[in-house]
Amino acid sequence: MVDKKGKAIDYVDIPLVYHLVYWLGYTLFWHSIFSPRFWSIGGFLTSLIYTLVHAGVSYANIYWLVPRLWRKGRRIGFVVALIFSILVGAVVLTLLLYFWFEGSSPETTVVFFEDFQYVIGSTLGSTFSGVTLAMVIYLLIQKRWMEQQQERLEQEKMSAELQFLRSQLDPHFLFNALNNIYFLIKKNPDEAAEALSGFSELLRYQIYQGREERIPLREEFAYLQRYAALAALRLPHEAEVKVRLDSPENGAEIAPLLLLPLVENAFKHVDKDEAAVEIEGRLVAGELHFKVANTCAPLAEVVNVHAPMGSRAASGIGLDNLSQRLALLYPGQAKYVAWQEGKEYTAELKIKGL
Repeated sequence: MVDKKGKAIDYVDIPLVYHLVYWLGYTLFWHSIFSPRFWSIGGFLTSLIYTLVHAGVSYANIYWLVPRLWRKGRRIGFVVALIFSILVGAVVLTLLLYFWFEGSSPETTVVFFEDFQYVIGSTLGSTFSGVTLAMVIYLLIQKRWMEQQQERLEQEKMSAELQFLRSQLDPHFLFNALNNIYFLIKKNPDEAAEALSGFSELLRYQIYQGREERIPLREEFAYLQRYAALAALRLPHEAEVKVRLDSPENGAEIAPLLLLPLVENAFKHVDKDEAAVEIEGRLVAGELHFKVANTCAPLAEVVNVHAPMGSRAASGIGLDNLSQRLALLYPGQAKYVAWQEGKEYTAELKIKGL
């Protein structure tokens, strides 16, 4: 954190009014308990002397000793300095009380100072308890403030990482979609015009809905349906493309464009000679089940391989981005596996808590 002048700060800046309210309440509390003349001006001013000394020692520790000793790891030095400051505060308090009583009520001086143990308990004991209470309260506030700052910084970091991942995904999507339209122009210009209109709808979705933190799952399913229809235009006419996306009736939401890399990957690596792509998605008891399968060249060495996200079998820019987004958005909630059996490659993703 930095202040308005650009100077780094690591403490919470509590408004002055809160300080005043705390010490006023502190004064009234002890005044109501110990003052022999409750609500008298003299009794209140005596309580105020205690408060001024306790506040002075407290602030000396909070704003001077803590930053210079405690936060730099010099714990023993801090404890020694803390004890010394309390002793000095007790001595100052004793002197102030003596001069105050002498000037306002000399008989009180005799009564107050005739018992040495009482004087020690009243000055040293009160200073120790007052300073300790103030420091504990401040440090608890400071701890909570630091936790809030850390949470905010982590949230900003996450938002920046997600924005970076999305910016990586955008060119990948545009490249594939425009390639599809390019190949269609050569085959059928009329269909290419219709496909271009569909592409503009996809692009509009990505520009606007893609900026949202969460969107309805049914909208994401509708987007994938349109994308699959556009991507299928690049495949041979005999290709089989099956899309079964059961839009939920409830308000289930998902991060936008999260499922697109799986669909992209299927159309990118499908076997053009025996092209077949199957996309399935449904919501089961709040858990998303999403599966994409496509034909591909057979593996040379291993069959029936199950690969977790991030492995060699599940690589690529889009899938790497998916892996990172899942870790950021759904920690502990998402499970991804990919495997190949013969000439069919399957990717399956499950996300809980939608």
